[in-house]
Amino acid sequence: MKLRSTSRFARVTVAVGGVLMMSSLLSGCFVTSLGPISGTAPLRYRDVVFPNVTISSDIQYGSAPDLNTQQPVALKLDLYQPTGDKTAARPAVVYAHSGGFSGG
Repeated sequence: MKLRSTSRFARVTVAVGGVLMMSSLLSGCFVTSLGPISGTAPLRYRDVVFPNVTISSDIQYGSAPDLNTQQPVALKLDLYQPTGDKTAARPAVVYAHSGGFSGG
């Protein structure tokens, strides 16, 4: 009997802890407005600096064996860059497919 009450206590503790963790995480997601960012236009990351995008499709960055045939398959990506941007180093955003690399 003591083991059962300890197990129930553990489940309740984990559940309450989970609720508290989620509420603290979600409370940080709602940021109040900080007001406009000052600076003369065009200001990078605030104003539209480059209205057009150059797309380079199917750039091969590696290869991996196919799931069924084990034959090498080219791994490719599409690169989106602002047209006319002369900056050599800029931040990148990577979108990765979450299909377990087997479908989608």
